[in-house]
Amino acid sequence: IDVEGGACSIRYFNLPYSNDMIGEIRKAAYTIYNLFNVDWVKDKAIPGTLLSNAKGLAFLTVIKGGIIIAPRLGTGLVITRLPNGTWSAPSAIATVGCSWGLLAGADVTDYMIILNTPEAVEAFSGYGNVSIGAGINVAIGPIGRDITANFNIGTENYAPAYSYSHSRGVFAGLGLEGSVIMTRTTCNYNFYGREVDPRLILKGAIPPPRAGQPLYDALYHACSSGNSGIDNAK
Repeated sequence: IDVEGGACSIRYFNLPYSNDMIGEIRKAAYTIYNLFNVDWVKDKAIPGTLLSNAKGLAFLTVIKGGIIIAPRLGTGLVITRLPNGTWSAPSAIATVGCSWGLLAGADVTDYMIILNTPEAVEAFSGYGNVSIGAGINVAIGPIGRDITANFNIGTENYAPAYSYSHSRGVFAGLGLEGSVIMTRTTCNYNFYGREVDPRLILKGAIPPPRAGQPLYDALYHACSSGNSGIDNAK
């Protein structure tokens, strides 16, 4: 992956759909670098404690657009933290949904969803669908260096999942949203060469692939940098 090149770098232009796991890994790695880039997060960094204590992470790049009614769709992946502290192999996911209300425009957004509980991880691990807001509640993640201390007491202070995002485009409005997330079994099959239960992937039955190293490296730097910014840790 290429994380250099300034504001015009490819790292800022993830596509909402990727046909294979390699593309999803690349998108997820770029999302990490963008969200932890000290050049723009400054004092509003993601608390490092959240990432260090996460049970799992889901990444999605989503496109939405319309007037009054705005369909949304995208693809990504999910990984979990294994008992030895390392990250699992990835499982491909996709999302479809719709926003409606007083809104107009179009944009592409990279999401990182921090899964804070085993139940949240389980919701992203099956063949079935999980509905955001119904199957699992996802809150907007807290930001700021000064907020980190509030998350050192214990996991009871965490919402089931926190969402962080990085958007491009023009989209304005206030409306209700509903999204469904599902496993992309064909993408997993093509990557691993056989049909594999996504639960087994995320429980460590398959070793982390070499192709996932860019994502693991980005996560390592993000966890190491804390709130100082990932670019300072490289």
